[in-house]
Amino acid sequence: MPQGVTSLNGEFAEAKSQTISLPDDDPYVFEAFLEWLYSGEIKKASEYQYPQIWTVCIRLGVLAEKLNVGELQLYALEVMKKQAVHRMREKRSDFPDKENVQYGWEHTSQSSPLRSFLVLLCALAPGMKIAGDGFPLDFLSQVADKARGELDSVDDCFYNSKEKFENHCDKLLGPENK
Repeated sequence: MPQGVTSLNGEFAEAKSQTISLPDDDPYVFEAFLEWLYSGEIKKASEYQYPQIWTVCIRLGVLAEKLNVGELQLYALEVMKKQAVHRMREKRSDFPDKENVQYGWEHTSQSSPLRSFLVLLCALAPGMKIAGDGFPLDFLSQVADKARGELDSVDDCFYNSKEKFENHCDKLLGPENK
């Protein structure tokens, strides 16, 4: 049961007031969360006042981890996987920007599937711009290790990374989400 829901029961302050305060959370992301709760989907990023779907999904993934809503985290990861594969297929380079990657990294736990996804995306997506300035060293180290372990040659970056990315995402998301 999600953490927010369980805190409405028992001896917690939230149980007495029947409200949950989320002062650190973006109201647009919370709106996307509510949309997902009721419909099982989210709207276009621009309807949440964001220019990119990456921003909405990364922030939804962070909120999902915070509230312990695994299904939402899987949904956000699946949307990002589809976006990434589409962009790779079309040889586009409009992947998440530095601020979104940093936000996802800094606001999740070490074992977060979102962190694993961001490392995978940054290691295998052609055109991802990763510069050391401002990125945590543990993030850069994991990206380098993933890239070194997965890419056999420079040609691999351009011709096989989409397939490798899809295979890794399928492992990360689990067989039921293929």
